[in-house]
Amino acid sequence: MLYGDQNIRDEIMNDAMEIAGEHEFQLVFAAVQGSISRGINRKESDYDIRFLYKKESMPFIDRERKYRECESVVRYYPQGNKIYDKIAFWDVETFVSLLINPQLDDRGISVGLYNQFFWTFSSPFTWDPFGLAGKLLPLANGVINKQWMFEYCCQYISERNVGDRMPLRDYIYIIAAIWQMDWLMDIGTFPPLWLDSLKVINDDSFIRQIYEEFVQRLRQSDRDGGTRKRKGKLLVDRNEYLDKWVQNKILLNKNRILKEGKTIQFGNEKVIESINAILHNAFQMDTQ
Repeated sequence: MLYGDQNIRDEIMNDAMEIAGEHEFQLVFAAVQGSISRGINRKESDYDIRFLYKKESMPFIDRERKYRECESVVRYYPQGNKIYDKIAFWDVETFVSLLINPQLDDRGISVGLYNQFFWTFSSPFTWDPFGLAGKLLPLANGVINKQWMFEYCCQYISERNVGDRMPLRDYIYIIAAIWQMDWLMDIGTFPPLWLDSLKVINDDSFIRQIYEEFVQRLRQSDRDGGTRKRKGKLLVDRNEYLDKWVQNKILLNKNRILKEGKTIQFGNEKVIESINAILHNAFQMDTQ
């Protein structure tokens, strides 16, 4: 189920169906992204949502095919006052291929695109009439590339870990990125997006206390009348203990990655064959 009350869900689905009709494609999956999927959204947070669609032909993943963004992604920007700023529509074939070959337009491997596959199918708020998440995630978790996921978390942290004062939300996301690393290494699957589920991996009571204080301050600012213009601008002083914890955790998990050695190579025929069978069977049933 998508996030929000029935009126919100109906508005989004009606708009998406109308756009799909205009472009003559079939919607097959939707996932709410961003702070809503993490459980730390505020009243004025953006409603980030991604839809996957199927063209007339049956999706078929080919390791050698070069996918292009202009042919695969449609972005809709609404006129007037809507709960969302935009809706992104991705061709399901292109999107699922990110698990095998995470690149578009010959730009090279993107750990960000690779992460988007997992983020999308792991969202706690989805519309999934073909049961794609339950069918694809177990397969993906079985061959997850820890090196790529670790690189993504490091990239994510470095982009936000700047300045003498930190946006409160960014500090929360940095803590979450470290927990994601720990989950990946300890449990071996893609970590939960929902932070109240993810935080069970935490092994430091002081970090848990810092995190809870940050979330409480975020909630309080919302109750005090936070607006979209102020979103992400609530600043906090650097925390020396937290910053050292982040550095130590990155080093620890880097050493664990190196010790594990070579990760499973993607693009192998068994994975591609399984994905194609899942997509074929799911959509063939719909046409019968």
